[in-house]
Amino acid sequence: METLDMIQERKNRKTAITNNRTRTEKVKAQAKYTEANKRVKKIIGADKQKYVEEESATGNLKQLRYNEEISTRLVNDKESKTIAEIQEQTKR
Repeated sequence: METLDMIQERKNRKTAITNNRTRTEKVKAQAKYTEANKRVKKIIGADKQKYVEEESATGNLKQLRYNEEISTRLVNDKESKTIAEIQEQTKR
């Protein structure tokens, strides 16, 4: 829940930038937003690392690999037509 609270705080700081009228207030608000943004990115990275470690510890490597491969790669079918939709790619 801590991560979601931090994201909400970052969002509030972003709106504070647009709500301030003077340049000095905007600069101060931008500095606060930048600091909050760095913290959020750090926490999200840590959460992602924790998730990967938990999944690999349980032996669920196939799920990790699948999450990695939900990419924007295009796949061709037997008739060399490009399949862009993810559901059809997984059916193939």
